Amino acid sequence: MKKEYGNIFKLARQEAGITQEVACGLLLIKDRTTLSRYENDQVIPNDELVYEMMKAYRAKWLGYEYFRLYTKIGQAIFPPIFRRKVGHLTLMFKKERDDLIDIDRDLVRMSYDDLITEDEEEAWKSSTKEIRDVVAAGMSLLLVEIEKEPSQGGNLERACI
Repeated sequence: MKKEYGNIFKLARQEAGITQEVACGLLLIKDRTTLSRYENDQVIPNDELVYEMMKAYRAKWLGYEYFRLYTKIGQAIFPPIFRRKVGHLTLMFKKERDDLIDIDRDLVRMSYDDLITEDEEEAWKSSTKEIRDVVAAGMSLLLVEIEKEPSQGGNLERACI
């Protein structure tokens, strides 16, 4: 997300509609200069501060992207998530799940003996890509935040990531 959307800390704050001044108060940061350093990739905030940002900005995706972008473990294993509306994410997850079901027999055939042979390597790579795609779609759906908007008859809930 750093490359696709700019700085994730700034994006989360802006999407929450919070000014730097208000954010500093919520996060107990003494001045805007410190927050600006985080938002301009000059300093990486620690886990505890990112957790507080997640809560203050109502942005679960921020924690995931923080680990994916700023830790070696996250860079190695976390797939990118998709920032879409809940309806789109649900359909995306279903499509990826269906793709995984389609290769189920191939996965079993290749892995039943606990070995991936040379002639199975290409198919195995393709299969693991499908697994990664379903994990990414699932994580995207799990990280959707529910926003409540007033409606004429009560509360209307809307999900956004």
